[in-house]
Amino acid sequence: HVREGGEYADTAGVTKGAEDQTGLYVWGASVVLAQWFTSTPSLRSELEGRSVCELGAGCGVPGLAAAVVANAQSVLLTDLRLATLEILRHNVQLNQQVAPACEVR
Repeated sequence: HVREGGEYADTAGVTKGAEDQTGLYVWGASVVLAQWFTSTPSLRSELEGRSVCELGAGCGVPGLAAAVVANAQSVLLTDLRLATLEILRHNVQLNQQVAPACEVR
């Protein structure tokens, strides 16, 4: 389960500074990476029991996938903006039963 946010949820774009909302959306590349974890047994076994850090996690889709599908020992999800961190914390809480190894900073 993942929540997105932002004032312009259906018109995501790359901006700078205070208007930057790139972390408030689930980007196609994050879904592809999560699907790669799901469909690649060798990658899953490589991540199993390891610590994972996702820098600029946004909504956290790849990091959550690493925790759930690859059974990573710990997953640290990071981002810069407060609004993004709020969404990220919410998504980790939504998935706490299946991804207890996730932490947001």
